Formats: sequence, structure tokens, C-alpha cells
Amino acid sequence: MDNVSKNKYKYIWLIIIVFISLSLVGVALAAANAAGKSITAEQLAPSPSQNAGQPGASLPPSPFRTTPEKQQEVYSPGDPTGELMRRQAMANSTPGSDANAGLLAEIYRVEFWKQPSASTGIWGGVEPFSPVTITTSAGDVITTTADEYGEFSAPRDTVLYPNDIITVMAGVGEYPVVILFLDMYANSDSNIDQVIGTISYPYWEVEIHPWWGADVMTTTTDVDGNFWVTYDDIPPNGQGYLRFMDTVQSDDVQVIFHAPFYDVDPTIAVNYSHDWIEGLYDAAGWQVAITVTNEAGEVKGVAYGETGIIPYWGGNTGFATHYNVFWEGIQPDI
Repeated sequence: MDNVSKNKYKYIWLIIIVFISLSLVGVALAAANAAGKSITAEQLAPSPSQNAGQPGASLPPSPFRTTPEKQQEVYSPGDPTGELMRRQAMANSTPGSDANAGLLAEIYRVEFWKQPSASTGIWGGVEPFSPVTITTSAGDVITTTADEYGEFSAPRDTVLYPNDIITVMAGVGEYPVVILFLDMYANSDSNIDQVIGTISYPYWEVEIHPWWGADVMTTTTDVDGNFWVTYDDIPPNGQGYLRFMDTVQSDDVQVIFHAPFYDVDPTIAVNYSHDWIEGLYDAAGWQVAITVTNEAGEVKGVAYGETGIIPYWGGNTGFATHYNVFWEGIQPDI
């Protein structure tokens, strides 16, 4: 048989095979229609086991929360909690769009900055664009709205005391977070180069963040919740803040506390333009006495008072002859 004849028979067999295949598909569709069913593209597609390991074979679930039950999610090593993935997905959507309809906003993080004056800053992370409501034990209600990155903040003049209860709600309030405001306190001592303080938890990790250029140090509280760390050198007026973490709601929400500390050895600053004397210090009502003398040692003026809140110092506390320490007689020329 010549080559032309061979090629002709190949084409005939190919046409027959295609005809048979199409006939079988037609029979399947007819049987399905007779049974009142329809075959979809998904039913004809390969099963997951057939394309396992291929790109796109197993996609992570949606980052949106549309039901009270938490979905099992797949996160990247660089985003172990999934918060960045959720935030990015929300930031790419339009507020009020169908993608956000029925969203049950979650709270991921709540942070506190406690001043010695009890004025406290509150901020944290939720679903982007979520309304946030903060309620305190005193009945104060603070409302705000998260930005496109899910960050929210409240005024720094919120007054909180140890053992106060704070409730934070986001979105429709499906996942409220109830937080016990913990007691925390610390001071630096430039005389002995130590930072000493206490929190409410025994055997708990505390970070010390100095503002004089030294490294952050981490320590663990003792059985009474006290801690202390020693630095090579704490300069006069050495300040910083302590930081420690708590978790609530089955460890899903980070609660982070911060509190500044000041040197117990007082340091003063002199404003020669106004003849003021002032310094940062605790708000615990420490008695202050200031004496001004001339070069000969003669007393030019004496002032008395006690440490406390200086309202226009942004929540910081201390003493100042223009506010809570008062001259006896005429203010001296300094």
C-alpha cells in the first residue's frame, strides 16, 4: 500500500474516534437531562486529586469573616497570624461595598499607654474601616473608626485605674473584647543604674525600653510581680518605658501595656526667660522644695509644692514653678 493510501486511512480512523467520543458525551448529556439534572463545567473538571501539587490547585479560603464560625485559613510564613492578609484584602475593597456586607469585624490587638496621671492612650488593630466602641468601668464611651489599615486610636486623656474593665467592640460587636486594666509601675534610678518596677503578673516577661540610647532589656517578674534590671550607666533624668503583653479571648487578641518611667533622682530645668524651674517626676504627690541662692550663698527665693499632672505637658507629670510649686514672696530673678 502506497503512502497516500496509508494517510487516507489514518484520517478515516481519526474521524471515527472523534465521532464516537462526541456520541458518548451526547449520550451522557441526554441521560442527565432525562433525569432532570444538568452537567456543569465543575463536574467535568478534574477532581482535586488529579491536579494536586499544581499551581492554584489549593487556594486559601477568603480572608473575610461572613459567619460567626472562624474559618480555617492558610497563612504565609511572613504573616503567621493572617492579619496582614485580612487587612490587605479589606484595604483593596471599597467601604460599604457588597464585599463588606454582613462583615463581622474582629479585633486583633488592643494597646494601652498608661501615664502616671492615670490618663491613658488606647489604640489597636481591627478590620479596616470598622467602627470601634470603647467602654470603661466609669461608663465612658469612646467611638472611633479604623483607617484603611485597620488602625484605630482613642484620645490620650481617657482615665483608667488598676482593675478597671474595658470593653472594646468593632463592627457590629460580634466579638467584643473584655480587658482587665492591670497595675504597672516603674522608675529608673541613675544613682544605682537600675530600672525597678512591678506589674500584676508573677513570672511574666517584661521589656524595658530606655530612651537614653541603651539596648532594650527583657526580664521576668518574681512571685510578687516585681522586676528589676541593671544597666551599665543610666544618665541623670534617664527615662524610658516598660512593655508587656497579655492575651484574651482564647489567645486570639493581643493586649499590650506600656507605661513610661522617670528617674527617682530629680533633675531640674531652668527657663531663664520666665524665671521658671521645672522637672519631670512621678505624679504620686512627692513634696518639692526649691531654694535659689546667689553666688555668695544668700537665699534669693524659696518655693514649695508637690509633683502632679501638668495638663499642658501631654500627660507627663512633674513639678513646675509656673503650675504646682509656688514661691514664697516675690519670684526671684534667676
